[in-house]
Amino acid sequence: MRTAKKSDVVIIGSGLGGMLCGLLLGREGYKTTIIERLSHPGGRYTTLERNGYRINTGSWAVGLHGTSGPLWKLLVDLGVEIEVRVPQPAHAHLWVKGKDVPLPPKGQLGMIMGAVSTSRDEAERVMAAVRQGLIWQEPSDRLTTEEWLHQYTDNPLIHGQFNFFS
Repeated sequence: MRTAKKSDVVIIGSGLGGMLCGLLLGREGYKTTIIERLSHPGGRYTTLERNGYRINTGSWAVGLHGTSGPLWKLLVDLGVEIEVRVPQPAHAHLWVKGKDVPLPPKGQLGMIMGAVSTSRDEAERVMAAVRQGLIWQEPSDRLTTEEWLHQYTDNPLIHGQFNFFS
């Protein structure tokens, strides 16, 4: 039998955002309950194990701003112990379509597009658009990345890769 719990706040999702909100609200005295649909907390801040390898599913994002970024500062302020490991690009891999694709130190995006594209033409079309996008001086504020990418491909694997990185 389950017993009812009284909470001031209920947070849906125990990813980094949910857990940080819970910590901040708890620190302010709110009774907080966090609900998660998966069997484990963490969301993209989870480490999975596969074939003897430990795979971080998103914690690399702290590295985008380093120790001077707002996320790092918030984690330190909350007393969270942070383990920092610098990944070695030569050992980067992509798991796609049931295959392990090793990625080179340079040219990873091109390799990823080649692995997830349905044809060489599609991969070249998307990469040409990316190169053009990198020199685009005034991106439209009315066009999302997804809308922009749909101009070049409807491939869900390519869209998934762009969603992950953006």
